[in-house]
Amino acid sequence: SINGNDVVYDFANLPGGQPTSGNWILSARTYVPSSSNGVGWFIVLNEYPVTKNWSLQVQFDADQGIVHAAEPAGLGDLPLIYDEWVSLVACIDIDDDRVDVFYGTDLLIEDGEWIADGSAQIACLDLYGGEPATPGILAMYYDNVRMEGTRGGCLDLVTSPAPATSGGPINHRPRGTHRQERHGGTLDHQRRRH
Repeated sequence: SINGNDVVYDFANLPGGQPTSGNWILSARTYVPSSSNGVGWFIVLNEYPVTKNWSLQVQFDADQGIVHAAEPAGLGDLPLIYDEWVSLVACIDIDDDRVDVFYGTDLLIEDGEWIADGSAQIACLDLYGGEPATPGILAMYYDNVRMEGTRGGCLDLVTSPAPATSGGPINHRPRGTHRQERHGGTLDHQRRRH
């Protein structure tokens, strides 16, 4: 549980430092018990620690039962899944200044802006429990948090999105398309460019 706390990982601690180019998959398993209340956050900054600039902020709102993309704007709120481990997968393309985010098998953010008046990099991950007065989340858990560089293209969600296992393959689709499993059917479509 992270109520009232920040758990921050500075990607400067990676062997190559904070990533400044390329495609990256950042994934985690999330768990919110049905007995929880308040709001927890999954945050990624593109500038840290001296200057701070947020690229991705996903809220897990146990009071309203929703997952909300606070930054960048998402496609709409998704239902929060209680009492199960659910994958959160962010596909980050630093060079093209974009991010796509999946919660479970549903697309939460598509073609979101990554740099957002900041820097072309992935600086840190902040698992924020919120402050108890705001209200912070009573209980929320993360597991299997991973970040891996890819050779290009977004993650192909052929079954259900899950953090890749160490040494295991990451399936990719050509830039401009993605595939998503939804309620037993498959949805393929071209990406919209703005």
